[in-house]
Amino acid sequence: PPIEVHRCYPSITMANLDVKIETLEREIASLHKSLEAKGINSTGVTDIYGRRFPVPVDSEHKATQLFSTLFKGLVPNAPQPHMYAFWVSAFGFFCTFFSVFAPAALMPYIKRAPADGGIGLSGTDIADSGSAAVGGTIAMRVLAGPLCDKFG
Repeated sequence: PPIEVHRCYPSITMANLDVKIETLEREIASLHKSLEAKGINSTGVTDIYGRRFPVPVDSEHKATQLFSTLFKGLVPNAPQPHMYAFWVSAFGFFCTFFSVFAPAALMPYIKRAPADGGIGLSGTDIADSGSAAVGGTIAMRVLAGPLCDKFG
């Protein structure tokens, strides 16, 4: 059979062109993988409404590179989804711990009179602060569900 020659580029045969196309496709896939590791949605994946995701997502539209985007390298990026859950849970735990338990430990200093270096909280203020801490925890739990759905 005669060798097919491309009209615009006579030095490239059709068989040679197929090899070049495969090579270019592999290089493009490698570039997408490198950009995804940096937290860039280079493939332009969108949701069902056509909105482009700001971070790379998997087939279920869950973020695959959460920490490289949100924390800019403060936490090592873990490739497994269960490690994402671990780190997000760890951050949630520390936020809850400091917001709920730290004021209770500091209460002897906080309820001192302003002249003694405290802020002079009354018994009602102290009870209200405890209620606000519990209420804030409940509100954040309600907000965390949609945030987890949106960001993976």
